[in-house]
Parts: sequence; C-alpha cells; structure tokens
Amino acid sequence: MQDSAILKNVLNNTPRGVVLTSDYLKHQGVSTKLTWWYVHSNWLEKLSNKAYKKVNDKLSWSGLLYTLQTIHQLNIHVSGRTAIAISGKSHYLYFGNNKNISVAFGKNVKVPAWFAYANFIPEKFNLQKSVLLNDENIQQYLMSAEVDGLKISYSCNELAILEILCTCKTEHDYEESSQLMESFPYLRSAIVQELLNQSNSIIATRLYLHLAKLHNHAWYKKLDLSKFNLGTGKRRIGDGKFYDKDLQLYVPINQGY
Repeated sequence: MQDSAILKNVLNNTPRGVVLTSDYLKHQGVSTKLTWWYVHSNWLEKLSNKAYKKVNDKLSWSGLLYTLQTIHQLNIHVSGRTAIAISGKSHYLYFGNNKNISVAFGKNVKVPAWFAYANFIPEKFNLQKSVLLNDENIQQYLMSAEVDGLKISYSCNELAILEILCTCKTEHDYEESSQLMESFPYLRSAIVQELLNQSNSIIATRLYLHLAKLHNHAWYKKLDLSKFNLGTGKRRIGDGKFYDKDLQLYVPINQGY
C-alpha cells in the first residue's frame, strides 16, 4: 500500500476528536519514519511524545478518553462528579461550568503522560485509582453515553458516590457529600452492597453508610452491614468533632450526633 493510502485508511477509520498514539499508528502499519513524514507533510500534528492528531481536527476530553477506553481497551472510565453529571444531575453539580473531568483507572493501568497532563484541551483530568479491591469486573458497574459524538463509559451512581467519598477530606467536602447523598433516595441496595463489599477504603465505606443513615434512605435499611469491612477503631473526616458512635466516625458538621 502506498504511503498516502496508508494514512488515508487510518484517517477514514478513526473518529474525529481522538488522539492517534504511536502504538496505534504502528498497529495500523504506520512506522515511526512514516509518522515523521506525515507530520512534516502537514497531515498529522504532533501533540506530545507518542501522541498525534489529524491536522485541523478539534480534540475533546471525551476524544482523549475514547482513545484509551475504546482504541487501547484500557480499564479507565469517567468517575465521581463528572459521572453523576452525565447521568443527569448536572443541575446539582453545575457541570456546564466545570473544567475538571473526574477519571478513574484500574490498578494495573499506566496512564500515559499525554493524557494525564494534556495541555491541548481546556479541561483538566482529575485522576483517581480504582476504589475497588478487585477492579477486573468493574464493567458491570459502568454505564455508557455519547459525549461529543463518541461513546464513553462512566460510573453508575452507586459507584460514583463511593468514588467521591474516597476523596472527602475537609468540612466543605463533607457538606457537599451530604448534599449529594441526600439527592439519591433511590439507589439500588444490591449494587451498594456489592460495591461496599469490595471497597478498598474503610473510611469511605463508613462515610457512605453514615450519610445514608443520616438521610434515612430506605435502601440503607436493606443493607447487611455485617458483610462490610469497617475496620477497627475510630476514624475522622478532616478535623471532625461530632461523633457517629454506630460507625465510630468523627465528622466536621453537627447533624444530630
């Protein structure tokens, strides 16, 4: 196949808005030397080490994620606040003005630098390792949606909340987390049970249960707390002074404890 035909085949079979990595190009028959020639012929634009795009193509955060999720088949997904926004809670999280995109990745995934430090899109990725002890089966807790014309995977609400609670460090975080939990009276108790059984954060598990109990959600009453690893001893969120004795958890705001 002629050099120009090779590139034409790649461009025709790759969606707009995605990154063309060196590995992907090589898999498509484009050598390092040929990639160099395409760049100097103004057919490809180099973004950073091992990352390129079609000339005049407009990249999006969803395109970068699609590159890793779909083209490279990595265990990575939209998580936390961004996942909840995609699921329909954007009125609560003001997603339209949010330039921080939450992304979680599996324990065996090495996130490439061009993605982690992408300076060629306006958004910034907030990266988080998987919150599950075993993330190999995480696909069962992911949903899919089309963003900017590309299909991406994101956390279901039950998982997204756990991902958010794993980052809860301050009084502000706690207050926001409480407001978030209050807005989810209809979570699926069976899914919450499975996720908390697999949670790799004792304090996030306790906080999940604390907030569910606080807001008196019906699904909380269906959980079997004896199955969870709640650890031993007292735990604290930030400089929490108010004590939930049932879960041995100090929280920053007095909500009846």
